[in-house]
Amino acid sequence: MHKINGVVWNNLKYKTQLLAIDSGGILTVFDVTKTSDKIIYKIEASKTWLTSVDVDKVEGRRVACGTLDNKILIFEINTSQNKTGKNFNINKPMYELMGHSGAIQCV
Repeated sequence: MHKINGVVWNNLKYKTQLLAIDSGGILTVFDVTKTSDKIIYKIEASKTWLTSVDVDKVEGRRVACGTLDNKILIFEINTSQNKTGKNFNINKPMYELMGHSGAIQCV
């Protein structure tokens, strides 16, 4: 069992979605209105702890996660295609921002 390190509600368009990150590097997106099978996405975001999480407030499709190994990872959710129209791997970040000298405490 992994420790939950942060949770955040999605925007008004996806207001029933709650996102959670854990010490196992997993980003989970829940639909809190469902009575069963509440998990929409379970993303293996990192091999290290996820330390912080936030979602873009306009579209509700991009999620930023901070990691213990000094990275910010950006994932796209709530879509099955990227901007080029091709399918993408949800477990692979759209962007991986590196160069920080310590763990990311807040995004």
